[in-house]
Amino acid sequence: MRFNKKMKAGEKYSFSVVGSTTTSAHHDDVMNERERLTIFAKLEGHDRLIKFHNAAWDELWKSDIQIEGDEQSQQDIHSMLYHLYSFAREGSDYSPSPMGLSGLGYNGHVFWDTELWMFPAVLVLHPEIAEGMINYRFNRLEEARKMHLHMAIKERCFHGKVRQAVKKKRGVGIERAFRTSYHRMRSDCSVELFIA
Repeated sequence: MRFNKKMKAGEKYSFSVVGSTTTSAHHDDVMNERERLTIFAKLEGHDRLIKFHNAAWDELWKSDIQIEGDEQSQQDIHSMLYHLYSFAREGSDYSPSPMGLSGLGYNGHVFWDTELWMFPAVLVLHPEIAEGMINYRFNRLEEARKMHLHMAIKERCFHGKVRQAVKKKRGVGIERAFRTSYHRMRSDCSVELFIA
């Protein structure tokens, strides 16, 4: 994107940049949808978009965790809530990954951390958002059953040569680590369902 604007000394000028992202998981025609959203944002205008944005955040912050007498902890809690609210939305059946939008370290995978650490706070503050976090697991139940059956039959996730190479490099087979986290994740999903 490029534009030119001639200005005089001391003159002020402001501008906005709007971009839209979407995926083929949500729309069949991704390019058209991105263009449509960007045109819509331009037609709405800067002030109206900011007004909607602020109103949405104001609504989220009506529920809060407040800590008296410890400003740093309060700031930390608000930072964590901000990130949770940024990664999960009402009406979507997605669940936040450990790094959310802040990094690609986990490739968007959702782990047991969600059920054990994130879900309880979201359930208390915004049950309408927590509902999507539960639905994320329910919507993947059939795939989870297939994985469970696969693990019960095969017992191991990798061929023998791969296991041996991993054991030599790390000292412990990666399939053992996977089985351990798999069972831990199952129990954490159970905790989520029990809490709900």
